[in-house]
Amino acid sequence: DGVPLNDPGGELNLASLSTATLDRVEVVRGPGSALFGAEAASGVIQVFTRRGDVESRRPHATLAYDRGAFQTDRWLAGLSGGSGARLDYSLGAEQFHTAGEFPNDFFRNTYGTASIGGRLSEATQVRFVARGLDAAVGAPDRVGYGIINYDARQLSRDWLAAFRLDDVRGPNYAQRISFNYHRLRDTYIDHGVGGPYDLAALVRDVSHPVPRVYLVRLVDPNLPASAIPPGTRLVKSQVTLFPSDPYVWIASRRGLQYEGTLSGAGGAAIFGYEYQRQQGEVTGAPATRDNHGLFAYRQQNLGGRVFLSGGVRLEHSSAFGFKPAPRAAASVRLAGERGLLSETFLRLSAGRGITEPSLLQNYARDPWFVGNLALRPEKTASFEAGLVQAWFNRRLRTEVSLFDNYFRDLIVFVFLPFPEPSTWRNVEASRARGLEVSAQARLRPSLIVSGNYTRLRTRITESSSPNSLFTGVGQELARRPGNSGAVTLAWTPRRWSLQTGALLMGERQDNDLFGVTRNPGYQNVYAALTLPAVRRLTPYLRVENLLNARYHEVLGYSNLSRSITGGLRVQW
Repeated sequence: DGVPLNDPGGELNLASLSTATLDRVEVVRGPGSALFGAEAASGVIQVFTRRGDVESRRPHATLAYDRGAFQTDRWLAGLSGGSGARLDYSLGAEQFHTAGEFPNDFFRNTYGTASIGGRLSEATQVRFVARGLDAAVGAPDRVGYGIINYDARQLSRDWLAAFRLDDVRGPNYAQRISFNYHRLRDTYIDHGVGGPYDLAALVRDVSHPVPRVYLVRLVDPNLPASAIPPGTRLVKSQVTLFPSDPYVWIASRRGLQYEGTLSGAGGAAIFGYEYQRQQGEVTGAPATRDNHGLFAYRQQNLGGRVFLSGGVRLEHSSAFGFKPAPRAAASVRLAGERGLLSETFLRLSAGRGITEPSLLQNYARDPWFVGNLALRPEKTASFEAGLVQAWFNRRLRTEVSLFDNYFRDLIVFVFLPFPEPSTWRNVEASRARGLEVSAQARLRPSLIVSGNYTRLRTRITESSSPNSLFTGVGQELARRPGNSGAVTLAWTPRRWSLQTGALLMGERQDNDLFGVTRNPGYQNVYAALTLPAVRRLTPYLRVENLLNARYHEVLGYSNLSRSITGGLRVQW
Protein backbone atom coordinates (compact mmCIF):
# COMPACT_ATOMS: atom_id res chain seq x y z
CA ASP A 1 0.00 0.00 0.00
CA GLY A 2 2.95 2.32 -0.61
CA VAL A 3 4.49 1.88 2.86
CA PRO A 4 8.07 0.49 2.97
CA LEU A 5 8.23 -2.71 5.02
CA ASN A 6 12.03 -2.86 4.98
CA ASP A 7 14.12 -2.03 7.96
CA PRO A 8 16.06 1.17 7.23
CA GLY A 9 18.88 -0.10 5.04
CA GLY A 10 16.97 -2.75 3.14
CA GLU A 11 16.62 -5.81 5.41
CA LEU A 12 13.25 -7.42 4.71
CA ASN A 13 11.38 -10.21 6.50
CA LEU A 14 8.03 -11.24 5.01
CA ALA A 15 7.69 -14.40 7.14
CA SER A 16 4.79 -12.94 9.14
CA LEU A 17 2.99 -11.27 6.22
CA SER A 18 -0.41 -12.88 5.69
CA THR A 19 -1.90 -13.23 2.21
CA ALA A 20 -5.48 -13.68 3.49
CA THR A 21 -6.35 -9.98 3.18
CA LEU A 22 -4.30 -9.18 0.08
CA ASP A 23 -5.89 -8.13 -3.19
CA ARG A 24 -2.87 -8.40 -5.50
CA VAL A 25 0.93 -8.37 -5.67
CA GLU A 26 2.92 -6.30 -8.15
CA VAL A 27 6.63 -6.81 -8.88
CA VAL A 28 9.10 -4.45 -10.55
CA ARG A 29 12.28 -6.35 -11.39
CA GLY A 30 15.55 -4.48 -11.19
CA PRO A 31 15.94 -0.74 -10.54
CA GLY A 32 13.25 -0.04 -13.13
CA SER A 33 11.18 2.72 -11.52
CA ALA A 34 12.24 6.19 -10.41
CA LEU A 35 9.23 6.35 -8.09
CA PHE A 36 10.95 4.26 -5.40
CA GLY A 37 13.80 5.35 -3.19
CA ALA A 38 17.11 4.34 -1.69
CA GLU A 39 16.35 0.66 -1.14
CA ALA A 40 14.82 -0.32 -4.49
CA ALA A 41 18.18 -1.38 -5.93
CA SER A 42 17.21 -4.87 -7.14
CA GLY A 43 13.43 -4.66 -7.39
CA VAL A 44 10.17 -3.69 -5.72
CA ILE A 45 7.49 -6.02 -4.36
CA GLN A 46 4.29 -4.12 -3.59
CA VAL A 47 1.33 -5.81 -1.89
CA PHE A 48 -2.11 -4.23 -1.88
CA THR A 49 -4.70 -4.74 0.85
CA ARG A 50 -8.13 -5.85 -0.32
CA ARG A 51 -10.79 -3.12 -0.53
CA GLY A 52 -14.50 -3.35 0.13
CA ASP A 53 -17.16 -2.94 -2.55
CA VAL A 54 -18.38 0.65 -2.39
CA GLU A 55 -21.77 -0.33 -3.88
CA SER A 56 -22.40 -3.22 -1.49
CA ARG A 57 -24.55 -1.83 1.33
CA ARG A 58 -24.94 -5.28 2.88
CA PRO A 59 -21.75 -6.40 4.67
CA HIS A 60 -19.99 -9.52 3.39
CA ALA A 61 -18.32 -11.77 5.96
CA THR A 62 -15.83 -14.63 5.77
CA LEU A 63 -14.88 -17.13 8.47
CA ALA A 64 -12.38 -19.95 8.00
CA TYR A 65 -10.57 -22.51 10.10
CA ASP A 66 -8.03 -25.14 9.10
CA ARG A 67 -5.88 -27.67 10.93
CA GLY A 68 -3.07 -29.97 9.90
CA ALA A 69 0.27 -31.59 10.59
CA PHE A 70 2.67 -30.43 13.32
CA GLN A 71 -0.24 -29.19 15.48
CA THR A 72 -0.87 -26.44 12.96
CA ASP A 73 -4.09 -24.48 13.09
CA ARG A 74 -5.29 -21.19 11.64
CA TRP A 75 -8.42 -19.14 11.86
CA LEU A 76 -9.33 -16.00 9.96
CA ALA A 77 -12.25 -13.61 9.79
CA GLY A 78 -13.10 -10.82 7.39
CA LEU A 79 -15.81 -8.19 6.99
CA SER A 80 -16.19 -5.93 3.96
CA GLY A 81 -18.76 -3.73 2.29
CA GLY A 82 -19.71 -0.17 1.50
CA SER A 83 -22.26 2.55 1.94
CA GLY A 84 -23.62 3.77 -1.36
CA ALA A 85 -20.99 5.61 -3.37
CA ARG A 86 -19.24 7.29 -0.44
CA LEU A 87 -17.61 4.65 1.74
CA ASP A 88 -15.94 1.26 1.45
CA TYR A 89 -14.30 -0.85 4.12
CA SER A 90 -12.46 -4.15 4.49
CA LEU A 91 -11.43 -5.54 7.88
CA GLY A 92 -9.52 -8.76 8.51
CA ALA A 93 -7.99 -10.74 11.37
CA GLU A 94 -6.01 -13.98 11.42
CA GLN A 95 -4.11 -16.16 13.85
CA PHE A 96 -1.71 -18.92 12.84
CA HIS A 97 0.00 -21.38 15.18
CA THR A 98 2.21 -24.41 14.69
CA ALA A 99 4.38 -26.47 17.03
CA GLY A 100 6.72 -27.30 14.14
CA GLU A 101 8.46 -30.58 13.36
CA PHE A 102 11.51 -30.11 15.57
CA PRO A 103 12.09 -29.09 19.21
CA ASN A 104 11.60 -25.34 19.79
CA ASP A 105 10.29 -25.02 16.23
CA PHE A 106 7.05 -23.20 17.11
CA PHE A 107 5.60 -20.21 15.28
CA ARG A 108 2.68 -18.02 16.34
CA ASN A 109 1.38 -15.05 14.39
CA THR A 110 -1.60 -12.81 15.14
CA TYR A 111 -2.42 -10.43 12.31
CA GLY A 112 -4.96 -7.69 11.61
CA THR A 113 -5.66 -5.30 8.73
CA ALA A 114 -8.05 -2.47 7.93
CA SER A 115 -8.67 -0.58 4.69
CA ILE A 116 -11.23 2.23 4.76
CA GLY A 117 -11.90 4.52 1.81
CA GLY A 118 -14.12 7.55 1.36
CA ARG A 119 -15.22 9.63 -1.61
CA LEU A 120 -15.40 13.29 -0.60
CA SER A 121 -16.48 14.37 -4.08
CA GLU A 122 -16.34 13.15 -7.66
CA ALA A 123 -12.74 14.37 -7.83
CA THR A 124 -11.42 13.68 -4.33
CA GLN A 125 -10.95 10.42 -2.45
CA VAL A 126 -9.22 9.47 0.80
CA ARG A 127 -8.01 6.11 2.09
CA PHE A 128 -6.71 4.85 5.41
CA VAL A 129 -4.83 1.55 5.70
CA ALA A 130 -3.54 -0.06 8.89
CA ARG A 131 -1.82 -3.37 9.59
CA GLY A 132 -0.44 -4.89 12.75
CA LEU A 133 1.06 -8.19 13.84
CA ASP A 134 2.38 -9.87 16.95
CA ALA A 135 4.58 -12.92 16.31
CA ALA A 136 6.79 -15.34 18.22
CA VAL A 137 9.09 -17.93 16.66
CA GLY A 138 11.46 -20.53 18.07
CA ALA A 139 15.05 -20.74 16.82
CA PRO A 140 16.07 -24.42 17.15
CA ASP A 141 19.44 -23.95 15.35
CA ARG A 142 20.95 -26.47 12.89
CA VAL A 143 18.61 -29.41 13.52
CA GLY A 144 19.77 -31.05 10.30
CA TYR A 145 23.14 -31.60 11.98
CA GLY A 146 21.66 -32.58 15.34
CA ILE A 147 22.34 -29.22 17.00
CA ILE A 148 19.27 -28.15 18.98
CA ASN A 149 18.72 -24.93 20.89
CA TYR A 150 15.78 -25.52 23.24
CA ASP A 151 15.44 -21.91 24.41
CA ALA A 152 16.23 -19.33 21.70
CA ARG A 153 13.26 -17.39 20.36
CA GLN A 154 12.35 -14.12 18.71
CA LEU A 155 9.39 -11.89 19.52
CA SER A 156 8.20 -9.40 16.90
CA ARG A 157 5.71 -6.56 16.89
CA ASP A 158 5.16 -4.74 13.64
CA TRP A 159 2.54 -2.19 12.71
CA LEU A 160 1.96 0.45 10.08
CA ALA A 161 -0.57 3.10 9.16
CA ALA A 162 -1.01 5.08 5.96
CA PHE A 163 -3.29 7.91 4.88
CA ARG A 164 -3.66 8.93 1.24
CA LEU A 165 -5.58 11.67 -0.55
CA ASP A 166 -6.19 11.41 -4.31
CA ASP A 167 -7.41 14.49 -6.12
CA VAL A 168 -8.19 15.09 -9.81
CA ARG A 169 -7.77 18.65 -11.08
CA GLY A 170 -9.32 18.77 -14.53
CA PRO A 171 -9.01 16.23 -17.37
CA ASN A 172 -5.20 16.18 -17.48
CA TYR A 173 -3.90 16.50 -13.94
CA ALA A 174 -4.13 14.23 -10.90
CA GLN A 175 -2.28 14.51 -7.61
CA ARG A 176 -1.70 12.35 -4.56
CA ILE A 177 -0.58 13.26 -1.05
CA SER A 178 0.29 10.44 1.34
CA PHE A 179 1.59 10.03 4.87
CA ASN A 180 2.77 6.73 6.35
CA TYR A 181 4.31 5.38 9.52
CA HIS A 182 5.91 1.98 10.15
CA ARG A 183 7.38 0.66 13.39
CA LEU A 184 9.12 -2.64 14.04
CA ARG A 185 10.33 -4.12 17.32
CA ASP A 186 12.23 -7.42 17.46
CA THR A 187 13.44 -9.04 20.67
CA TYR A 188 15.82 -12.00 20.53
CA ILE A 189 16.10 -14.10 23.71
CA ASP A 190 18.47 -17.01 24.34
CA HIS A 191 19.10 -18.13 27.92
CA GLY A 192 19.91 -21.74 27.09
CA VAL A 193 23.11 -23.77 27.18
CA GLY A 194 23.60 -26.73 24.86
CA GLY A 195 26.27 -29.24 24.03
CA PRO A 196 29.02 -29.81 23.54
CA TYR A 197 27.91 -31.50 20.31
CA ASP A 198 30.62 -33.70 18.78
CA LEU A 199 29.98 -33.83 15.04
CA ALA A 200 31.72 -35.38 12.05
CA ALA A 201 31.15 -35.53 8.31
CA LEU A 202 32.70 -36.99 5.19
CA VAL A 203 33.37 -34.31 2.58
CA ARG A 204 34.64 -34.37 -1.00
CA ASP A 205 36.93 -31.71 -2.49
CA VAL A 206 36.70 -30.49 -6.09
CA SER A 207 39.36 -28.20 -7.56
CA HIS A 208 37.88 -27.32 -11.00
CA PRO A 209 36.61 -24.88 -12.21
CA VAL A 210 36.97 -23.28 -8.76
CA PRO A 211 37.69 -24.99 -5.42
CA ARG A 212 34.53 -26.45 -3.88
CA VAL A 213 33.68 -28.73 -0.96
CA TYR A 214 30.70 -31.14 -1.04
CA LEU A 215 29.05 -32.91 1.89
CA VAL A 216 28.93 -36.69 1.43
CA ARG A 217 27.18 -37.62 4.69
CA LEU A 218 27.27 -37.18 8.45
CA VAL A 219 29.16 -39.94 10.30
CA ASP A 220 30.14 -41.03 13.79
CA PRO A 221 33.08 -38.94 15.08
CA ASN A 222 34.81 -42.23 16.01
CA LEU A 223 34.76 -43.51 12.42
CA PRO A 224 38.06 -45.39 11.86
CA ALA A 225 40.39 -44.23 9.11
CA SER A 226 39.96 -47.57 7.33
CA ALA A 227 36.26 -46.81 6.81
CA ILE A 228 36.83 -43.50 5.02
CA PRO A 229 36.08 -44.00 1.27
CA PRO A 230 38.74 -42.95 -1.25
CA GLY A 231 38.33 -39.39 -2.49
CA THR A 232 36.77 -38.18 0.76
CA ARG A 233 38.10 -36.87 4.04
CA LEU A 234 36.79 -36.79 7.60
CA VAL A 235 36.05 -33.41 9.20
CA LYS A 236 35.25 -33.11 12.90
CA SER A 237 33.69 -30.19 14.74
CA GLN A 238 32.53 -29.48 18.27
CA VAL A 239 29.74 -26.99 18.94
CA THR A 240 28.66 -25.58 22.30
CA LEU A 241 25.69 -23.24 22.63
CA PHE A 242 26.03 -20.42 25.15
CA PRO A 243 23.38 -18.02 26.45
CA SER A 244 23.35 -14.39 25.40
CA ASP A 245 21.86 -11.17 26.69
CA PRO A 246 18.48 -10.24 25.20
CA TYR A 247 18.87 -8.19 22.02
CA VAL A 248 16.26 -5.58 21.14
CA TRP A 249 15.99 -3.98 17.70
CA ILE A 250 13.62 -1.04 17.25
CA ALA A 251 13.24 0.81 13.96
CA SER A 252 10.65 3.20 12.56
CA ARG A 253 9.94 5.32 9.50
CA ARG A 254 7.81 8.38 8.93
CA GLY A 255 7.14 9.29 5.34
CA LEU A 256 5.44 12.13 3.48
CA GLN A 257 5.04 12.13 -0.31
CA TYR A 258 3.54 14.29 -3.01
CA GLU A 259 3.02 12.87 -6.50
CA GLY A 260 1.58 14.64 -9.53
CA THR A 261 0.59 13.15 -12.89
CA LEU A 262 0.19 15.36 -15.94
CA SER A 263 -1.43 13.51 -18.86
CA GLY A 264 -1.15 14.52 -22.47
CA ALA A 265 -1.45 13.15 -25.96
CA GLY A 266 -0.16 9.58 -25.80
CA GLY A 267 1.69 9.88 -22.53
CA ALA A 268 2.07 11.19 -19.01
CA ALA A 269 4.65 12.93 -16.85
CA ILE A 270 4.92 11.89 -13.20
CA PHE A 271 6.86 13.96 -10.69
CA GLY A 272 7.03 14.45 -6.96
CA TYR A 273 8.89 14.74 -3.69
CA GLU A 274 9.31 12.31 -0.79
CA TYR A 275 10.58 12.92 2.72
CA GLN A 276 11.44 10.12 5.10
CA ARG A 277 12.68 10.15 8.69
CA GLN A 278 14.27 6.94 9.89
CA GLN A 279 14.79 6.26 13.58
CA GLY A 280 16.01 3.32 15.59
CA GLU A 281 17.63 2.06 18.74
CA VAL A 282 21.07 0.72 17.83
CA THR A 283 23.21 -1.03 20.48
CA GLY A 284 21.19 0.79 23.13
CA ALA A 285 21.61 4.27 21.62
CA PRO A 286 19.15 6.28 19.48
CA ALA A 287 19.91 6.82 15.78
CA THR A 288 18.20 9.17 13.33
CA ARG A 289 18.66 10.10 9.69
CA ASP A 290 16.63 11.97 7.06
CA ASN A 291 16.14 11.16 3.38
CA HIS A 292 14.82 13.52 0.69
CA GLY A 293 13.90 12.34 -2.79
CA LEU A 294 12.92 14.25 -5.93
CA PHE A 295 11.69 12.19 -8.87
CA ALA A 296 10.47 12.76 -12.41
CA TYR A 297 9.27 10.07 -14.79
CA ARG A 298 7.94 10.22 -18.35
CA GLN A 299 5.84 7.64 -20.22
CA GLN A 300 5.10 8.02 -23.92
CA ASN A 301 3.20 6.01 -26.55
CA LEU A 302 4.48 6.57 -30.09
CA GLY A 303 1.93 5.50 -32.67
CA GLY A 304 0.75 2.47 -30.73
CA ARG A 305 3.94 0.56 -31.55
CA VAL A 306 6.67 2.09 -29.42
CA PHE A 307 6.27 2.67 -25.68
CA LEU A 308 8.99 4.67 -23.93
CA SER A 309 9.53 5.44 -20.26
CA GLY A 310 12.37 7.01 -18.37
CA GLY A 311 13.21 9.17 -15.44
CA VAL A 312 15.54 9.99 -12.63
CA ARG A 313 15.39 10.08 -8.86
CA LEU A 314 17.66 12.43 -6.93
CA GLU A 315 18.22 11.06 -3.44
CA HIS A 316 19.78 12.97 -0.57
CA SER A 317 20.51 11.38 2.80
CA SER A 318 21.91 12.90 5.97
CA ALA A 319 24.12 9.77 6.09
CA PHE A 320 25.58 9.44 2.58
CA GLY A 321 24.81 12.73 0.83
CA PHE A 322 23.51 13.11 -2.72
CA LYS A 323 23.09 10.24 -5.22
CA PRO A 324 21.21 10.13 -8.56
CA ALA A 325 19.36 7.03 -9.78
CA PRO A 326 18.38 7.13 -13.49
CA ARG A 327 16.15 4.51 -15.17
CA ALA A 328 14.88 3.99 -18.76
CA ALA A 329 12.85 1.39 -20.65
CA ALA A 330 11.39 0.81 -24.10
CA SER A 331 8.84 -1.65 -25.47
CA VAL A 332 8.45 -2.08 -29.23
CA ARG A 333 5.54 -3.89 -30.86
CA LEU A 334 7.19 -5.86 -33.64
CA ALA A 335 4.16 -7.71 -34.97
CA GLY A 336 0.40 -7.94 -34.57
CA GLU A 337 -2.07 -10.60 -35.69
CA ARG A 338 -0.19 -12.78 -38.20
CA GLY A 339 -1.13 -16.42 -38.52
CA LEU A 340 0.11 -18.29 -35.49
CA LEU A 341 1.46 -15.09 -33.97
CA SER A 342 -0.93 -12.93 -31.98
CA GLU A 343 1.48 -10.27 -30.77
CA THR A 344 5.24 -9.72 -30.47
CA PHE A 345 6.98 -7.22 -28.19
CA LEU A 346 10.66 -6.41 -27.70
CA ARG A 347 11.49 -5.04 -24.22
CA LEU A 348 14.64 -3.13 -23.28
CA SER A 349 15.48 -1.57 -19.92
CA ALA A 350 18.40 -0.15 -17.97
CA GLY A 351 18.67 1.41 -14.57
CA ARG A 352 20.84 2.34 -11.66
CA GLY A 353 19.80 1.79 -8.05
CA ILE A 354 21.23 2.30 -4.60
CA THR A 355 20.80 0.65 -1.20
CA GLU A 356 21.62 2.80 1.80
CA PRO A 357 23.53 1.40 4.78
CA SER A 358 21.52 0.07 7.69
CA LEU A 359 21.23 2.06 10.90
CA LEU A 360 23.46 -0.53 12.59
CA GLN A 361 26.16 -0.14 9.92
CA ASN A 362 26.09 3.64 10.32
CA TYR A 363 25.54 4.21 14.03
CA ALA A 364 26.57 1.14 16.07
CA ARG A 365 28.48 1.95 19.26
CA ASP A 366 29.62 -1.27 20.89
CA PRO A 367 32.92 -2.08 22.64
CA TRP A 368 33.67 -4.67 19.93
CA PHE A 369 32.28 -3.01 16.79
CA VAL A 370 31.31 0.50 15.69
CA GLY A 371 29.34 1.99 12.82
CA ASN A 372 30.91 3.81 9.91
CA LEU A 373 29.37 7.16 8.93
CA ALA A 374 31.60 7.29 5.83
CA LEU A 375 29.88 4.31 4.19
CA ARG A 376 28.68 4.84 0.64
CA PRO A 377 25.39 3.29 -0.50
CA GLU A 378 25.62 0.01 -2.39
CA LYS A 379 25.12 0.52 -6.14
CA THR A 380 23.38 -1.62 -8.74
CA ALA A 381 23.51 -1.25 -12.52
CA SER A 382 20.96 -3.39 -14.36
CA PHE A 383 20.38 -4.17 -18.05
CA GLU A 384 17.65 -6.36 -19.51
CA ALA A 385 16.35 -7.33 -22.96
CA GLY A 386 13.34 -9.55 -23.55
CA LEU A 387 11.06 -10.87 -26.26
CA VAL A 388 7.38 -11.39 -25.40
CA GLN A 389 5.32 -13.49 -27.80
CA ALA A 390 1.62 -14.38 -27.85
CA TRP A 391 0.51 -17.37 -29.95
CA PHE A 392 -2.69 -19.00 -31.20
CA ASN A 393 -5.04 -16.11 -30.52
CA ARG A 394 -3.30 -15.45 -27.17
CA ARG A 395 -3.85 -18.95 -25.82
CA LEU A 396 -0.08 -19.33 -25.40
CA ARG A 397 2.29 -16.67 -24.11
CA THR A 398 6.08 -17.02 -24.00
CA GLU A 399 8.79 -14.70 -22.79
CA VAL A 400 12.58 -14.88 -23.06
CA SER A 401 14.79 -12.38 -21.21
CA LEU A 402 18.52 -11.75 -20.94
CA PHE A 403 19.78 -9.75 -17.96
CA ASP A 404 23.07 -8.44 -16.62
CA ASN A 405 23.49 -6.86 -13.17
CA TYR A 406 26.55 -5.25 -11.57
CA PHE A 407 26.80 -4.68 -7.82
CA ARG A 408 29.47 -2.32 -6.45
CA ASP A 409 30.44 -0.86 -3.07
CA LEU A 410 28.88 -3.82 -1.27
CA ILE A 411 29.06 -3.36 2.48
CA VAL A 412 30.75 -6.09 4.54
CA PHE A 413 31.81 -6.47 8.16
CA VAL A 414 35.59 -6.21 8.53
CA PHE A 415 37.48 -7.58 11.55
CA LEU A 416 40.30 -5.27 12.63
CA PRO A 417 43.32 -6.03 14.89
CA PHE A 418 42.74 -5.57 18.62
CA PRO A 419 42.27 -3.07 20.24
CA GLU A 420 40.70 -1.31 17.24
CA PRO A 421 36.97 -2.15 17.08
CA SER A 422 35.71 -3.90 13.96
CA THR A 423 33.43 -2.04 11.55
CA TRP A 424 31.78 -2.08 8.11
CA ARG A 425 33.39 -0.99 4.84
CA ASN A 426 32.58 -0.77 1.12
CA VAL A 427 34.96 -3.45 -0.15
CA GLU A 428 33.07 -5.97 -2.29
CA ALA A 429 31.62 -6.21 -5.79
CA SER A 430 29.82 -8.90 -7.78
CA ARG A 431 28.03 -9.63 -11.03
CA ALA A 432 24.90 -11.61 -11.92
CA ARG A 433 23.74 -12.35 -15.45
CA GLY A 434 21.60 -14.96 -17.08
CA LEU A 435 18.56 -16.07 -19.02
CA GLU A 436 14.91 -16.38 -18.03
CA VAL A 437 12.30 -18.33 -19.98
CA SER A 438 8.61 -18.49 -19.08
CA ALA A 439 5.45 -19.79 -20.74
CA GLN A 440 1.74 -19.93 -19.95
CA ALA A 441 -0.79 -21.97 -21.94
CA ARG A 442 -4.58 -21.91 -21.62
CA LEU A 443 -5.41 -25.42 -22.81
CA ARG A 444 -9.09 -25.01 -21.96
CA PRO A 445 -11.10 -22.13 -20.49
CA SER A 446 -10.68 -23.73 -17.06
CA LEU A 447 -7.18 -25.25 -17.47
CA ILE A 448 -3.94 -23.24 -17.36
CA VAL A 449 -0.40 -24.65 -17.37
CA SER A 450 2.59 -22.41 -16.73
CA GLY A 451 6.30 -22.76 -16.14
CA ASN A 452 9.52 -20.81 -15.86
CA TYR A 453 13.24 -21.50 -15.91
CA THR A 454 16.21 -19.33 -14.91
CA ARG A 455 19.84 -19.88 -15.83
CA LEU A 456 21.91 -17.68 -13.55
CA ARG A 457 25.65 -17.04 -13.48
CA THR A 458 26.99 -15.07 -10.52
CA ARG A 459 30.56 -14.21 -9.63
CA ILE A 460 32.23 -12.31 -6.80
CA THR A 461 34.62 -9.85 -8.47
CA GLU A 462 35.99 -8.08 -5.37
CA SER A 463 36.09 -9.47 -1.84
CA SER A 464 37.37 -8.65 1.63
CA SER A 465 38.50 -12.32 1.81
CA PRO A 466 39.66 -13.01 -1.77
CA ASN A 467 40.95 -16.54 -1.05
CA SER A 468 37.86 -17.78 0.80
CA LEU A 469 36.18 -20.90 -0.59
CA PHE A 470 32.81 -19.31 0.23
CA THR A 471 33.15 -15.58 -0.47
CA GLY A 472 36.42 -15.42 -2.41
CA VAL A 473 36.97 -13.84 -5.82
CA GLY A 474 35.56 -16.06 -8.58
CA GLN A 475 33.08 -17.83 -6.31
CA GLU A 476 29.32 -17.71 -6.83
CA LEU A 477 27.09 -15.51 -4.74
CA ALA A 478 25.71 -17.31 -1.70
CA ARG A 479 22.48 -19.28 -2.14
CA ARG A 480 21.82 -18.18 -5.73
CA PRO A 481 21.23 -21.38 -7.73
CA GLY A 482 22.62 -21.63 -11.23
CA ASN A 483 19.46 -23.42 -12.36
CA SER A 484 15.97 -22.94 -10.97
CA GLY A 485 12.39 -23.14 -12.15
CA ALA A 486 8.78 -23.89 -11.38
CA VAL A 487 5.77 -25.51 -13.02
CA THR A 488 2.10 -25.07 -12.08
CA LEU A 489 -1.22 -26.47 -13.24
CA ALA A 490 -4.48 -24.72 -12.35
CA TRP A 491 -7.80 -26.44 -13.12
CA THR A 492 -10.78 -24.29 -12.18
CA PRO A 493 -14.18 -25.61 -13.25
CA ARG A 494 -17.22 -23.77 -11.98
CA ARG A 495 -17.68 -25.44 -8.60
CA TRP A 496 -14.24 -26.68 -7.58
CA SER A 497 -10.56 -26.03 -8.25
CA LEU A 498 -7.25 -27.87 -8.23
CA GLN A 499 -3.83 -26.29 -8.25
CA THR A 500 -0.64 -28.30 -8.24
CA GLY A 501 2.96 -27.56 -9.05
CA ALA A 502 6.60 -27.91 -8.16
CA LEU A 503 9.46 -25.65 -7.17
CA LEU A 504 12.76 -26.81 -8.68
CA MET A 505 16.00 -25.54 -7.14
CA GLY A 506 19.49 -26.31 -8.41
CA GLU A 507 22.83 -26.65 -6.64
CA ARG A 508 24.08 -23.45 -5.01
CA GLN A 509 26.88 -21.90 -2.98
CA ASP A 510 26.57 -22.20 0.82
CA ASN A 511 28.76 -22.87 3.86
CA ASP A 512 28.63 -24.66 7.19
CA LEU A 513 30.72 -25.71 10.20
CA PHE A 514 32.43 -28.52 8.21
CA GLY A 515 33.75 -26.12 5.56
CA VAL A 516 31.22 -27.39 2.99
CA THR A 517 30.54 -24.80 0.27
CA ARG A 518 27.91 -26.49 -1.96
CA ASN A 519 24.28 -27.28 -1.22
CA PRO A 520 22.54 -29.88 -3.47
CA GLY A 521 19.41 -29.08 -5.46
CA TYR A 522 15.91 -30.15 -4.50
CA GLN A 523 12.28 -30.20 -5.60
CA ASN A 524 9.15 -29.37 -3.62
CA VAL A 525 5.80 -30.54 -5.01
CA TYR A 526 2.53 -29.16 -3.65
CA ALA A 527 -1.21 -29.43 -4.31
CA ALA A 528 -4.32 -27.51 -3.21
CA LEU A 529 -7.93 -28.62 -3.71
CA THR A 530 -11.11 -26.61 -3.15
CA LEU A 531 -14.30 -28.70 -3.14
CA PRO A 532 -17.83 -27.67 -4.19
CA ALA A 533 -19.54 -25.29 -1.78
CA VAL A 534 -22.57 -26.57 0.13
CA ARG A 535 -24.82 -23.89 1.64
CA ARG A 536 -22.02 -21.31 1.67
CA LEU A 537 -19.57 -23.84 3.19
CA THR A 538 -16.41 -24.49 1.15
CA PRO A 539 -14.03 -27.33 2.19
CA TYR A 540 -10.39 -27.11 1.11
CA LEU A 541 -7.25 -29.24 1.36
CA ARG A 542 -3.55 -28.44 0.95
CA VAL A 543 -0.56 -30.76 0.73
CA GLU A 544 2.95 -29.34 1.06
CA ASN A 545 6.06 -31.32 0.05
CA LEU A 546 3.88 -33.98 -1.55
CA LEU A 547 6.82 -36.30 -2.34
CA ASN A 548 8.27 -35.90 1.18
CA ALA A 549 11.63 -34.71 -0.16
CA ARG A 550 14.37 -34.11 2.41
CA TYR A 551 16.79 -31.25 1.86
CA HIS A 552 18.38 -28.20 3.49
CA GLU A 553 17.36 -24.79 2.18
CA VAL A 554 20.41 -23.57 4.12
CA LEU A 555 23.05 -26.11 5.14
CA GLY A 556 22.18 -27.51 8.56
CA TYR A 557 18.59 -26.28 8.54
CA SER A 558 16.19 -29.08 7.50
CA ASN A 559 12.98 -28.49 5.60
CA LEU A 560 9.59 -29.70 6.82
CA SER A 561 8.48 -33.17 5.80
CA ARG A 562 5.13 -33.80 4.09
CA SER A 563 2.23 -31.91 5.67
CA ILE A 564 -1.51 -32.08 5.01
CA THR A 565 -3.88 -29.31 6.07
CA GLY A 566 -7.66 -29.23 5.70
CA GLY A 567 -10.22 -26.59 6.52
CA LEU A 568 -13.64 -25.10 6.03
CA ARG A 569 -14.60 -21.61 4.85
CA VAL A 570 -18.02 -20.00 5.20
CA GLN A 571 -19.06 -16.82 3.36
CA TRP A 572 -22.24 -14.78 3.37
